[in-house]
Amino acid sequence: AIRRELDQPHLAMGVIAGLARAAVAQDNLRQALEHANEISTYLAEGASLQGTWEPLRIYLTCYQVFCLAGDPQAESILETAYNILQEQVSRITDQAYRDLFLENIPWHREILHQWEIRQA
Repeated sequence: AIRRELDQPHLAMGVIAGLARAAVAQDNLRQALEHANEISTYLAEGASLQGTWEPLRIYLTCYQVFCLAGDPQAESILETAYNILQEQVSRITDQAYRDLFLENIPWHREILHQWEIRQA
């Protein structure tokens, strides 16, 4: 509510993703799906997660919730997350740092893992 009041809807998305993760942990898929749909609607309207603390974690959360719900949106969310991740990693010239960026951040690693599963 505070982020919306301050006209910072992009920052509210990180909080909403956290609520979705909490709902999943409480086995409340209906609530998690509501949160994921709110983020998905926000993105579908052309909004961006640029400036948020962990944008790829937000995408991953939506992907995971949509997978649990059997929602076909999961595939496009994963594709978007993967493309953003690849764009970010392409700007890292040092291979060792690229590997760290991909392997040491859990949501980056999970996005790659899920992408590989989908491609297999």
